[in-house]
Amino acid sequence: AKDTWAGETQLAATIEVEGDAWREYAAALHAVREDSLAKLAAQRAHELYALAPGTEKNDAILCLYEGRILHELGESEQGLSTVERGTNLLRDLFRDDKRYVQGRTMQAAILMDRGNYQEAARVLRSVVQLARSLGDTETYAHITHFIGRCMAKLGQIDEAKKVLGEAVKLFHELGMSTEPPRVRGAIADMLVAAGRYNEAIAELYMARQEFLALNLP
Repeated sequence: AKDTWAGETQLAATIEVEGDAWREYAAALHAVREDSLAKLAAQRAHELYALAPGTEKNDAILCLYEGRILHELGESEQGLSTVERGTNLLRDLFRDDKRYVQGRTMQAAILMDRGNYQEAARVLRSVVQLARSLGDTETYAHITHFIGRCMAKLGQIDEAKKVLGEAVKLFHELGMSTEPPRVRGAIADMLVAAGRYNEAIAELYMARQEFLALNLP
């Protein structure tokens, strides 16, 4: 990206390209659990965006990635505030509803990791209808899954089972075949904890069939 720099007239655009490259590099490093390096890559992206006018939205999107990276490094408070800052900018300044929903979902995921299921559920419910209205079925499915997990942790067993069952159905419809058995595992764990063993066994049998259908070792 840096090699594309070509004179003053193109400087801002090419700096933006390099910033985007560092941002996506940070996301890739996070995906392979190299979060210390990911944090440095995100910082480099921030530095580049600061040099180029008109990159405020790029920087707001970077905040979503960076917040998750900070959380994984044990800096959860800063991570939450970073995600929230980027999410609010995407909604209030740039009117990007899709990115806004994704940001709120990331915020809820961090809250769930910290055991704050009540607040996570509140955040998720605030965007579930927006996700559905946008036609973003994949994000809607993940939100449904997360809400169900929160309800399970809050002891709302029957409601959680229903919501998680809807998530299984949505993932099947999307062709995301690795997700349904994971969700069923969460349902089974919840049912075992509640002493509802027959129902748990039924879920595990269905999860087993879904795993076998993947033709994995």
